[in-house]
Amino acid sequence: MNQTPLFFDDVNTALSHVVNVLGGAKRVGPMLRGDDMTVDAAARWVLDCLNPDRPAQLHPHQVLVLLRAARAAGDHTAMNWYCGEIGYQATPVEPEDEAAALKRKYIESAQMMARIAQRIERLETPAAVRSAANA
Repeated sequence: MNQTPLFFDDVNTALSHVVNVLGGAKRVGPMLRGDDMTVDAAARWVLDCLNPDRPAQLHPHQVLVLLRAARAAGDHTAMNWYCGEIGYQATPVEPEDEAAALKRKYIESAQMMARIAQRIERLETPAAVRSAANA
């Protein structure tokens, strides 16, 4: 039985957990490397990247790919570890919630633009009336 750890010792342990959640190095390697390596070579590369005694390292973009895939799989432990290490608290945002928030911000912005346009129009209208009267 695989149990989700409460703590990780380091980034490699946290990302190793993600690799396990996602089905192991043979599944994750091709996800990160594409077709430029065989499945076995990509799996060895992933394991090398997660081994602190090896020079291979994941690119930051590849770490994001792993964290996004873990989130999609319902696992937030590595992201929580990252946030804890740098003094943040992670709160997963559901896509529906994010879409609703963006729509709300869009509507608020449109309303603000309309108010600004009305203010500009009010400020410019007296000047136009005065200049026509002085002509």
